Amino acid sequence: MDVYNLYIESLSPDGRGVARIPLNKDKPLVVFVTHALPNQTVKAQIVQRKSHFWEAECIAVENNAQSLPPICQSHFQCGGCPLQCLAYPEQLNYKHKFLLAAFRQVGLDQESIQKVLEPILPSPKLCGYRNKIEWAFALDKDNESMFLGQRQAKSATVSKPKGCMLQDHRVIKLAQIIAERASESSWLPYTLEKATSKTQAQGFWRGLILREGFIPDKEERAFFAICVTSPATKSQAHFIQKMGQHLLQDNQDLACFIHEERKSLDHNHQGQLRRVSLGQRLMELPLGGLRFRLDPAAFFQVNLGAAELIWQSIARYLPDSSATCLDLYCGVGAPGLLLAPHMHKLFGVEIDKRAIRACQNNAKRFGLNNCEYIQGKASKVQLPKANLVLCDPPRQGLEPQTLNALLKMQPRRIIYVSCNPQTLARDVKAFLTNYSITAITPIDLFPHTAHLETVSILEKI
Repeated sequence: MDVYNLYIESLSPDGRGVARIPLNKDKPLVVFVTHALPNQTVKAQIVQRKSHFWEAECIAVENNAQSLPPICQSHFQCGGCPLQCLAYPEQLNYKHKFLLAAFRQVGLDQESIQKVLEPILPSPKLCGYRNKIEWAFALDKDNESMFLGQRQAKSATVSKPKGCMLQDHRVIKLAQIIAERASESSWLPYTLEKATSKTQAQGFWRGLILREGFIPDKEERAFFAICVTSPATKSQAHFIQKMGQHLLQDNQDLACFIHEERKSLDHNHQGQLRRVSLGQRLMELPLGGLRFRLDPAAFFQVNLGAAELIWQSIARYLPDSSATCLDLYCGVGAPGLLLAPHMHKLFGVEIDKRAIRACQNNAKRFGLNNCEYIQGKASKVQLPKANLVLCDPPRQGLEPQTLNALLKMQPRRIIYVSCNPQTLARDVKAFLTNYSITAITPIDLFPHTAHLETVSILEKI
Protein backbone atom coordinates (compact mmCIF):
# COMPACT_ATOMS: atom_id res chain seq x y z
CA MET A 1 0.00 0.00 0.00
CA ASP A 2 1.13 3.56 -0.70
CA VAL A 3 2.54 5.85 2.01
CA TYR A 4 1.78 9.59 2.09
CA ASN A 5 3.02 12.51 4.17
CA LEU A 6 -0.17 14.12 5.49
CA TYR A 7 -1.05 17.15 7.59
CA ILE A 8 -3.92 16.40 9.97
CA GLU A 9 -6.44 19.25 9.86
CA SER A 10 -9.11 18.06 12.28
CA LEU A 11 -10.81 15.08 13.88
CA SER A 12 -13.68 12.96 12.57
CA PRO A 13 -16.59 12.16 14.92
CA ASP A 14 -15.12 8.67 15.47
CA GLY A 15 -11.77 10.08 16.63
CA ARG A 16 -9.66 9.63 13.49
CA GLY A 17 -7.48 12.36 12.06
CA VAL A 18 -8.74 14.09 8.90
CA ALA A 19 -6.34 15.01 6.09
CA ARG A 20 -6.80 16.00 2.44
CA ILE A 21 -4.88 14.98 -0.68
CA PRO A 22 -5.11 17.33 -3.71
CA LEU A 23 -5.72 14.54 -6.25
CA ASN A 24 -8.61 16.52 -7.71
CA LYS A 25 -8.23 20.26 -8.30
CA ASP A 26 -11.91 20.93 -7.68
CA LYS A 27 -12.30 18.84 -4.53
CA PRO A 28 -9.40 17.36 -2.51
CA LEU A 29 -9.77 13.74 -1.41
CA VAL A 30 -10.47 13.23 2.30
CA VAL A 31 -8.28 10.70 4.15
CA PHE A 32 -9.24 9.35 7.59
CA VAL A 33 -6.11 8.40 9.55
CA THR A 34 -6.19 6.27 12.71
CA HIS A 35 -3.83 7.21 15.57
CA ALA A 36 -3.43 10.72 14.17
CA LEU A 37 -4.36 14.03 15.82
CA PRO A 38 -4.91 17.61 14.64
CA ASN A 39 -1.83 19.69 13.75
CA GLN A 40 0.35 16.60 13.39
CA THR A 41 2.31 15.83 10.23
CA VAL A 42 2.34 12.06 9.77
CA LYS A 43 3.40 9.30 7.47
CA ALA A 44 0.25 7.35 6.71
CA GLN A 45 -0.17 4.03 4.95
CA ILE A 46 -3.32 3.77 2.85
CA VAL A 47 -5.28 0.66 3.89
CA GLN A 48 -8.50 1.16 1.93
CA ARG A 49 -9.55 3.24 -1.06
CA LYS A 50 -13.18 4.17 -1.52
CA SER A 51 -14.76 6.36 -4.17
CA HIS A 52 -15.15 9.47 -2.00
CA PHE A 53 -12.50 8.96 0.69
CA TRP A 54 -9.53 6.86 1.74
CA GLU A 55 -8.68 5.21 5.06
CA ALA A 56 -5.13 5.12 6.39
CA GLU A 57 -3.02 4.07 9.36
CA CYS A 58 -0.46 6.39 10.94
CA ILE A 59 2.93 4.67 10.86
CA ALA A 60 5.09 7.60 11.99
CA VAL A 61 4.62 11.10 13.41
CA GLU A 62 6.89 13.71 11.84
CA ASN A 63 5.63 16.71 13.82
CA ASN A 64 3.97 16.05 17.17
CA ALA A 65 2.46 19.48 17.88
CA GLN A 66 0.04 19.68 20.85
CA SER A 67 -0.04 15.94 21.49
CA LEU A 68 0.93 14.16 24.70
CA PRO A 69 2.55 10.75 25.25
CA PRO A 70 0.02 7.89 25.44
CA ILE A 71 -1.18 7.21 28.98
CA CYS A 72 -1.96 3.55 28.15
CA GLN A 73 0.68 1.04 27.10
CA SER A 74 -1.85 -0.69 24.78
CA HIS A 75 -2.70 2.52 22.87
CA PHE A 76 -1.28 1.60 19.46
CA GLN A 77 -2.36 -2.06 19.61
CA CYS A 78 -5.91 -1.43 20.86
CA GLY A 79 -7.12 1.88 19.43
CA GLY A 80 -10.08 2.06 21.81
CA CYS A 81 -9.08 5.47 23.22
CA PRO A 82 -8.05 7.55 20.17
CA LEU A 83 -8.08 10.90 22.00
CA GLN A 84 -5.83 9.94 24.92
CA CYS A 85 -2.85 11.91 23.53
CA LEU A 86 -4.88 15.13 23.70
CA ALA A 87 -5.07 17.14 26.92
CA TYR A 88 -8.49 16.56 28.52
CA PRO A 89 -9.77 20.15 27.99
CA GLU A 90 -8.89 19.75 24.31
CA GLN A 91 -10.79 16.46 24.15
CA LEU A 92 -13.90 18.24 25.47
CA ASN A 93 -13.37 21.06 22.96
CA TYR A 94 -13.46 18.62 20.05
CA LYS A 95 -16.51 16.82 21.43
CA HIS A 96 -18.26 20.20 21.63
CA LYS A 97 -17.42 20.70 17.94
CA PHE A 98 -18.70 17.20 17.05
CA LEU A 99 -22.02 17.97 18.72
CA LEU A 100 -22.45 21.32 16.95
CA ALA A 101 -21.49 19.72 13.63
CA ALA A 102 -24.21 17.08 14.04
CA PHE A 103 -26.88 19.78 14.34
CA ARG A 104 -25.37 21.74 11.47
CA GLN A 105 -25.44 18.69 9.19
CA VAL A 106 -29.23 18.36 9.57
CA GLY A 107 -29.70 22.06 8.77
CA LEU A 108 -30.47 23.44 12.25
CA ASP A 109 -29.52 27.03 13.04
CA GLN A 110 -26.18 27.09 14.89
CA GLU A 111 -26.93 30.28 16.81
CA SER A 112 -30.18 28.83 18.19
CA ILE A 113 -28.45 25.60 19.23
CA GLN A 114 -25.57 27.43 20.90
CA LYS A 115 -28.03 29.44 23.00
CA VAL A 116 -29.32 26.28 24.68
CA LEU A 117 -26.10 24.25 24.60
CA GLU A 118 -24.47 24.04 28.02
CA PRO A 119 -20.76 23.32 28.69
CA ILE A 120 -19.78 19.65 28.68
CA LEU A 121 -19.86 18.10 32.16
CA PRO A 122 -16.51 16.30 32.56
CA SER A 123 -16.25 12.75 33.84
CA PRO A 124 -15.38 12.61 37.56
CA LYS A 125 -12.69 10.03 36.71
CA LEU A 126 -10.44 10.00 33.64
CA CYS A 127 -8.92 6.54 34.23
CA GLY A 128 -10.37 3.38 35.74
CA TYR A 129 -13.91 4.63 35.16
CA ARG A 130 -15.36 1.56 33.40
CA ASN A 131 -16.99 -1.20 35.45
CA LYS A 132 -17.44 -3.48 32.42
CA ILE A 133 -15.36 -4.99 29.62
CA GLU A 134 -16.37 -6.95 26.53
CA TRP A 135 -13.39 -8.83 25.14
CA ALA A 136 -13.00 -11.43 22.40
CA PHE A 137 -11.15 -14.73 22.50
CA ALA A 138 -8.24 -15.02 20.07
CA LEU A 139 -5.21 -17.22 19.40
CA ASP A 140 -1.75 -16.11 20.45
CA LYS A 141 0.90 -15.89 17.73
CA ASP A 142 2.27 -19.26 18.69
CA ASN A 143 -1.24 -20.73 18.07
CA GLU A 144 -0.91 -22.78 21.23
CA SER A 145 -2.88 -20.69 23.72
CA MET A 146 -5.78 -18.28 23.74
CA PHE A 147 -6.02 -14.78 25.13
CA LEU A 148 -8.79 -12.26 25.68
CA GLY A 149 -8.46 -8.81 24.13
CA GLN A 150 -10.14 -5.83 22.51
CA ARG A 151 -11.46 -6.28 18.98
CA GLN A 152 -10.23 -3.37 16.90
CA ALA A 153 -12.81 -1.05 15.35
CA LYS A 154 -14.09 -2.14 11.91
CA SER A 155 -11.81 -5.19 12.06
CA ALA A 156 -11.72 -8.85 13.00
CA THR A 157 -8.30 -8.33 14.61
CA VAL A 158 -8.09 -8.78 18.38
CA SER A 159 -5.29 -6.96 20.19
CA LYS A 160 -3.57 -8.60 23.15
CA PRO A 161 -3.67 -6.08 25.99
CA LYS A 162 -0.54 -5.04 27.88
CA GLY A 163 -2.89 -3.26 30.24
CA CYS A 164 -5.95 -1.02 30.12
CA MET A 165 -6.17 2.40 31.74
CA LEU A 166 -9.99 2.28 31.76
CA GLN A 167 -10.25 -0.84 33.91
CA ASP A 168 -9.41 -2.01 37.39
CA HIS A 169 -6.10 -3.96 37.14
CA ARG A 170 -7.88 -6.99 38.63
CA VAL A 171 -10.04 -7.23 35.48
CA ILE A 172 -6.98 -7.86 33.30
CA LYS A 173 -5.71 -10.55 35.66
CA LEU A 174 -9.10 -12.28 35.88
CA ALA A 175 -9.50 -12.23 32.08
CA GLN A 176 -6.08 -13.87 31.72
CA ILE A 177 -7.07 -16.61 34.18
CA ILE A 178 -10.32 -17.31 32.28
CA ALA A 179 -8.45 -17.44 28.95
CA GLU A 180 -5.96 -19.90 30.42
CA ARG A 181 -8.81 -22.12 31.63
CA ALA A 182 -10.46 -22.01 28.19
CA SER A 183 -7.11 -22.91 26.56
CA GLU A 184 -7.21 -26.23 28.39
CA SER A 185 -9.90 -27.31 25.91
CA SER A 186 -9.17 -28.34 22.33
CA TRP A 187 -11.65 -25.82 20.85
CA LEU A 188 -10.54 -22.78 18.90
CA PRO A 189 -11.70 -19.18 19.24
CA TYR A 190 -14.56 -18.05 17.02
CA THR A 191 -13.68 -16.46 13.68
CA LEU A 192 -15.66 -15.26 10.67
CA GLU A 193 -14.53 -15.88 7.12
CA LYS A 194 -16.26 -14.17 4.21
CA ALA A 195 -16.70 -16.44 1.24
CA THR A 196 -17.87 -15.30 -2.21
CA SER A 197 -21.57 -15.57 -1.42
CA LYS A 198 -21.86 -16.00 2.34
CA THR A 199 -20.11 -15.60 5.65
CA GLN A 200 -18.86 -18.75 7.36
CA ALA A 201 -18.01 -19.13 11.03
CA GLN A 202 -15.41 -21.34 12.62
CA GLY A 203 -14.42 -21.92 16.23
CA PHE A 204 -16.22 -22.02 19.55
CA TRP A 205 -15.02 -19.43 22.12
CA ARG A 206 -16.56 -16.06 21.30
CA GLY A 207 -16.22 -13.50 24.07
CA LEU A 208 -16.20 -12.57 27.73
CA ILE A 209 -18.14 -9.87 29.55
CA LEU A 210 -16.80 -8.90 32.98
CA ARG A 211 -18.68 -6.47 35.21
CA GLU A 212 -17.98 -5.12 38.67
CA GLY A 213 -20.84 -4.45 41.05
CA PHE A 214 -22.25 -5.04 44.49
CA ILE A 215 -23.40 -8.40 45.78
CA PRO A 216 -27.13 -7.93 46.62
CA ASP A 217 -27.81 -6.59 50.12
CA LYS A 218 -24.08 -6.38 50.90
CA GLU A 219 -21.41 -3.69 50.78
CA GLU A 220 -19.07 -6.16 49.10
CA ARG A 221 -18.00 -5.52 45.51
CA ALA A 222 -17.23 -8.41 43.18
CA PHE A 223 -16.91 -9.37 39.51
CA PHE A 224 -19.60 -11.06 37.43
CA ALA A 225 -18.50 -13.03 34.35
CA ILE A 226 -20.47 -13.98 31.23
CA CYS A 227 -18.66 -16.38 28.90
CA VAL A 228 -20.19 -16.41 25.41
CA THR A 229 -19.63 -19.28 22.98
CA SER A 230 -21.08 -20.70 19.81
CA PRO A 231 -23.84 -23.31 20.44
CA ALA A 232 -22.31 -25.98 22.65
CA THR A 233 -22.52 -29.76 22.55
CA LYS A 234 -23.33 -31.58 25.77
CA SER A 235 -19.62 -32.22 26.45
CA GLN A 236 -18.69 -28.59 25.72
CA ALA A 237 -21.42 -27.30 28.05
CA HIS A 238 -20.21 -29.71 30.76
CA PHE A 239 -16.61 -28.50 30.37
CA ILE A 240 -17.64 -24.84 30.73
CA GLN A 241 -19.80 -25.58 33.76
CA LYS A 242 -16.86 -27.29 35.45
CA MET A 243 -14.60 -24.42 34.39
CA GLY A 244 -17.00 -21.93 35.99
CA GLN A 245 -17.14 -23.92 39.21
CA HIS A 246 -13.34 -24.01 39.47
CA LEU A 247 -13.07 -20.28 38.70
CA LEU A 248 -15.53 -19.42 41.47
CA GLN A 249 -13.70 -21.64 43.93
CA ASP A 250 -10.24 -20.28 43.10
CA ASN A 251 -10.98 -16.54 42.72
CA GLN A 252 -12.46 -14.67 45.68
CA ASP A 253 -13.14 -11.58 43.53
CA LEU A 254 -15.47 -13.56 41.25
CA ALA A 255 -19.07 -13.88 42.49
CA CYS A 256 -20.87 -15.17 39.37
CA PHE A 257 -20.10 -17.22 36.26
CA ILE A 258 -22.63 -17.43 33.41
CA HIS A 259 -22.38 -19.41 30.17
CA GLU A 260 -24.41 -18.07 27.22
CA GLU A 261 -24.54 -19.10 23.58
CA ARG A 262 -24.76 -16.99 20.44
CA LYS A 263 -25.75 -18.47 17.08
CA SER A 264 -25.71 -15.35 14.86
CA LEU A 265 -22.82 -14.94 12.41
CA ASP A 266 -21.28 -11.76 13.80
CA HIS A 267 -18.77 -10.44 16.31
CA ASN A 268 -21.39 -9.45 18.87
CA HIS A 269 -20.76 -10.67 22.41
CA GLN A 270 -24.37 -10.59 23.62
CA GLY A 271 -25.63 -14.07 24.44
CA GLN A 272 -28.86 -15.36 22.91
CA LEU A 273 -29.38 -18.47 25.08
CA ARG A 274 -28.33 -18.96 28.69
CA ARG A 275 -26.99 -22.43 29.46
CA VAL A 276 -25.89 -22.09 33.07
CA SER A 277 -25.64 -19.51 35.86
CA LEU A 278 -23.39 -20.22 38.85
CA GLY A 279 -22.95 -18.22 42.05
CA GLN A 280 -24.78 -14.92 42.54
CA ARG A 281 -27.60 -14.67 39.98
CA LEU A 282 -28.06 -10.89 40.36
CA MET A 283 -25.90 -7.83 41.00
CA GLU A 284 -26.54 -4.27 42.23
CA LEU A 285 -25.34 -0.94 40.83
CA PRO A 286 -25.87 2.48 42.42
CA LEU A 287 -27.56 5.58 41.00
CA GLY A 288 -29.17 8.56 42.70
CA GLY A 289 -28.75 7.15 46.20
CA LEU A 290 -30.43 3.82 45.38
CA ARG A 291 -29.01 0.44 44.39
CA PHE A 292 -30.62 -1.08 41.30
CA ARG A 293 -30.73 -4.86 41.16
CA LEU A 294 -30.21 -6.42 37.75
CA ASP A 295 -29.14 -9.45 35.78
CA PRO A 296 -25.40 -9.28 34.97
CA ALA A 297 -26.27 -9.23 31.23
CA ALA A 298 -28.67 -6.25 31.51
CA PHE A 299 -27.76 -2.74 30.36
CA PHE A 300 -26.49 -0.16 32.83
CA GLN A 301 -24.14 2.77 32.32
CA VAL A 302 -20.52 1.64 32.69
CA ASN A 303 -19.20 4.95 34.10
CA LEU A 304 -21.11 5.22 37.37
CA GLY A 305 -19.68 8.61 38.35
CA ALA A 306 -20.72 10.20 35.07
CA ALA A 307 -24.10 8.39 35.21
CA GLU A 308 -24.80 10.43 38.34
CA LEU A 309 -24.32 13.57 36.21
CA ILE A 310 -26.95 12.28 33.78
CA TRP A 311 -29.39 11.80 36.64
CA GLN A 312 -28.63 15.25 38.09
CA SER A 313 -29.25 16.79 34.66
CA ILE A 314 -32.61 15.03 34.43
CA ALA A 315 -33.55 15.89 38.03
CA ARG A 316 -33.46 19.61 37.19
CA TYR A 317 -36.68 19.05 35.25
CA LEU A 318 -38.74 17.07 37.73
CA PRO A 319 -42.47 17.20 36.95
CA ASP A 320 -45.25 18.16 39.31
CA SER A 321 -46.90 15.43 41.38
CA SER A 322 -49.85 15.11 38.98
CA ALA A 323 -47.66 14.18 36.00
CA THR A 324 -47.73 10.85 34.18
CA CYS A 325 -44.35 9.77 32.80
CA LEU A 326 -43.61 7.42 29.92
CA ASP A 327 -40.12 5.91 30.33
CA LEU A 328 -39.11 4.59 26.89
CA TYR A 329 -36.22 2.11 26.63
CA CYS A 330 -36.35 1.98 30.41
CA GLY A 331 -33.77 -0.79 30.93
CA VAL A 332 -33.77 -1.99 34.55
CA GLY A 333 -35.58 1.17 35.69
CA ALA A 334 -32.68 3.60 35.99
CA PRO A 335 -33.16 6.54 36.10
CA GLY A 336 -36.95 6.36 35.60
CA LEU A 337 -37.62 4.93 39.05
CA LEU A 338 -35.86 7.94 40.56
CA LEU A 339 -38.57 10.10 38.98
CA ALA A 340 -41.47 7.91 40.13
CA PRO A 341 -41.76 9.28 43.71
CA HIS A 342 -42.35 12.76 42.25
CA MET A 343 -45.25 11.89 39.96
CA HIS A 344 -48.69 10.32 39.81
CA LYS A 345 -47.89 7.41 37.47
CA LEU A 346 -44.93 5.95 35.57
CA PHE A 347 -45.16 3.64 32.56
CA GLY A 348 -42.00 1.89 31.36
CA VAL A 349 -41.43 0.25 27.98
CA GLU A 350 -38.54 -2.16 27.38
CA ILE A 351 -37.90 -4.99 24.92
CA ASP A 352 -35.74 -7.15 27.25
CA LYS A 353 -37.83 -9.52 29.40
CA ARG A 354 -35.14 -9.82 32.07
CA ALA A 355 -34.90 -6.04 32.31
CA ILE A 356 -38.68 -5.78 32.73
CA ARG A 357 -38.53 -8.24 35.63
CA ALA A 358 -35.74 -6.15 37.14
CA CYS A 359 -37.89 -2.99 36.80
CA GLN A 360 -40.81 -4.63 38.58
CA ASN A 361 -38.61 -6.01 41.35
CA ASN A 362 -36.76 -2.70 41.80
CA ALA A 363 -40.03 -0.77 42.03
CA LYS A 364 -41.20 -3.20 44.72
CA ARG A 365 -37.88 -2.95 46.59
CA PHE A 366 -38.09 0.86 46.54
CA GLY A 367 -41.68 0.80 47.86
CA LEU A 368 -43.19 2.27 44.66
CA ASN A 369 -46.70 1.18 43.67
CA ASN A 370 -47.32 3.70 40.87
CA CYS A 371 -45.19 1.96 38.22
CA GLU A 372 -46.39 -0.24 35.37
CA TYR A 373 -44.17 -1.90 32.78
CA ILE A 374 -44.79 -3.08 29.21
CA GLN A 375 -42.51 -5.63 27.58
CA GLY A 376 -42.03 -5.06 23.86
CA LYS A 377 -40.40 -2.96 21.18
CA ALA A 378 -41.18 0.74 21.57
CA SER A 379 -42.18 1.00 17.91
CA LYS A 380 -44.56 -1.97 18.14
CA VAL A 381 -46.49 -1.54 21.41
CA GLN A 382 -49.37 0.83 22.12
CA LEU A 383 -47.72 3.63 24.06
CA PRO A 384 -49.67 4.87 27.11
CA LYS A 385 -50.52 8.57 27.02
CA ALA A 386 -48.28 10.74 29.21
CA ASN A 387 -47.49 14.42 29.67
CA LEU A 388 -43.79 13.72 30.33
CA VAL A 389 -41.62 11.39 28.24
CA LEU A 390 -38.17 10.18 29.26
CA CYS A 391 -36.45 8.35 26.41
CA ASP A 392 -32.98 6.83 26.22
CA PRO A 393 -32.86 5.04 22.84
CA PRO A 394 -29.93 3.02 21.45
CA ARG A 395 -27.40 4.64 19.10
CA GLN A 396 -29.84 4.32 16.18
CA GLY A 397 -32.10 6.88 17.87
CA LEU A 398 -35.89 6.82 17.77
CA GLU A 399 -37.54 4.65 15.16
CA PRO A 400 -39.91 6.58 12.83
CA GLN A 401 -42.96 4.83 14.29
CA THR A 402 -41.97 5.79 17.83
CA LEU A 403 -41.18 9.38 16.91
CA ASN A 404 -44.52 9.74 15.09
CA ALA A 405 -46.37 8.23 18.07
CA LEU A 406 -44.79 10.84 20.38
CA LEU A 407 -45.66 13.68 18.00
CA LYS A 408 -49.25 12.44 17.98
CA MET A 409 -49.28 12.06 21.79
CA GLN A 410 -47.97 15.62 22.28
CA PRO A 411 -46.53 15.34 25.83
CA ARG A 412 -45.73 18.68 27.48
CA ARG A 413 -42.06 17.80 27.89
CA ILE A 414 -39.63 15.27 26.41
CA ILE A 415 -36.34 14.47 28.14
CA TYR A 416 -34.16 12.88 25.49
CA VAL A 417 -31.02 11.06 26.66
CA SER A 418 -28.75 10.28 23.71
CA CYS A 419 -25.43 8.53 23.14
CA ASN A 420 -25.19 9.55 19.46
CA PRO A 421 -25.12 13.25 18.42
CA GLN A 422 -26.02 12.39 14.79
CA THR A 423 -29.28 10.59 15.59
CA LEU A 424 -30.08 13.12 18.34
CA ALA A 425 -29.85 15.98 15.84
CA ARG A 426 -31.99 14.07 13.33
CA ASP A 427 -34.72 13.39 15.90
CA VAL A 428 -34.64 16.90 17.39
CA LYS A 429 -35.18 18.35 13.92
CA ALA A 430 -38.30 16.18 13.52
CA PHE A 431 -39.66 17.29 16.91
CA LEU A 432 -39.20 21.00 16.14
CA THR A 433 -42.45 21.02 14.15
CA ASN A 434 -44.29 21.00 17.52
CA TYR A 435 -41.55 21.53 20.11
CA SER A 436 -38.80 23.94 21.04
CA ILE A 437 -35.47 22.74 22.41
CA THR A 438 -34.73 24.57 25.65
CA ALA A 439 -31.58 22.85 26.95
CA ILE A 440 -28.82 20.50 25.79
CA THR A 441 -26.51 19.21 28.52
CA PRO A 442 -23.54 17.16 27.23
CA ILE A 443 -21.89 14.68 29.62
CA ASP A 444 -18.53 13.02 28.98
CA LEU A 445 -19.13 9.39 29.92
CA PHE A 446 -16.13 8.10 27.99
CA PRO A 447 -12.94 10.17 28.38
CA HIS A 448 -10.23 9.55 25.73
CA THR A 449 -12.84 8.34 23.21
CA ALA A 450 -14.94 10.32 20.74
CA HIS A 451 -18.25 9.32 22.38
CA LEU A 452 -20.52 11.88 24.02
CA GLU A 453 -23.78 11.56 25.99
CA THR A 454 -26.40 14.32 26.07
CA VAL A 455 -29.58 15.20 27.97
CA SER A 456 -31.86 17.40 25.86
CA ILE A 457 -35.10 19.07 26.92
CA LEU A 458 -37.95 19.58 24.42
CA GLU A 459 -40.97 21.66 25.45
CA LYS A 460 -44.36 21.66 23.68
CA ILE A 461 -44.95 24.91 21.80
